[in-house]
Amino acid sequence: MHSIDAIRLLKQSAAVMSVVLVAACAWIMPEETAGPTLKVLEPKGAVADLSSYRIHPGDAIRISTLDHEDASIATVIAEDGSFEMPFLGIMTAADKTVVELRDEIAEGLNAQYIVNPKVNLEITKYRPYFVLGQIVRPGSYEYQVGLDVRRAVATSGGYTRRADEDGIRITRRVLGQLRTFSGAKTSKIMPGDVVEIDRRWF
Repeated sequence: MHSIDAIRLLKQSAAVMSVVLVAACAWIMPEETAGPTLKVLEPKGAVADLSSYRIHPGDAIRISTLDHEDASIATVIAEDGSFEMPFLGIMTAADKTVVELRDEIAEGLNAQYIVNPKVNLEITKYRPYFVLGQIVRPGSYEYQVGLDVRRAVATSGGYTRRADEDGIRITRRVLGQLRTFSGAKTSKIMPGDVVEIDRRWF
């Protein structure tokens, strides 16, 4: 009789321990939920901000040196990223910001030719961007400051009937490498970006 009571007590204790363990696991481990939909966001350095824009081949620039017309030019950056600057010869502009290139020019002029030159540099025309995929008129288009995907699509004739309007991919050169990430209709576009609209399969 005592053996039966002991067995019954052991079973009850085991049941209680099981409940305690389950409760502890539920407290330690978060409730399992369905994983989020994979969405590749803009990689570091890819934020569309012209204030940190780096000059690329195809950009048109104007360099003005105060009181020195002979040290002022308007030119387009060549495919190799270079341009020719009066007095300084061939210079590399690619992957430099406007401020970085302006300061380099001023330092070069100050070193040998002009005392304390006042140099101004501006990008007068950015390289084009591209819209591909399910668009009425895919191709390259002239960049406009403040451009977003919605305006880019409208400029290229709008979506085709088979377009997935939320299937937007943007390819951008970031720190010397091409990166592709998903976008939205409100995503800002940068010069040289390739915007591709996916096809809807149903």
